[in-house]
Amino acid sequence: MAKMLMSEFEDWCDQQGLASDLEKAEKEATLLEAAEELEDAFAELAAKGMARSISVPKADGTIERRWSLVTKKKAPSQTRPKTQENN
Repeated sequence: MAKMLMSEFEDWCDQQGLASDLEKAEKEATLLEAAEELEDAFAELAAKGMARSISVPKADGTIERRWSLVTKKKAPSQTRPKTQENN
């Protein structure tokens, strides 16, 4: 039933000259869904201490969240101080 309704809707959009608009909307919906899944994945990583986010204000007044992965930092290698040998 759902496939039939979708097919009829696509045919109607095509008759109205809206086929390209429908295709763009479907692509945008797919991108939004993927972005939500990515956001969820980063949130899970953050809960494990493997990612972090910052909020960045944008010029239009909205706030954008930016994610980064957390890498374990190696302790800086300590070199032994040079000694002078007096002979």
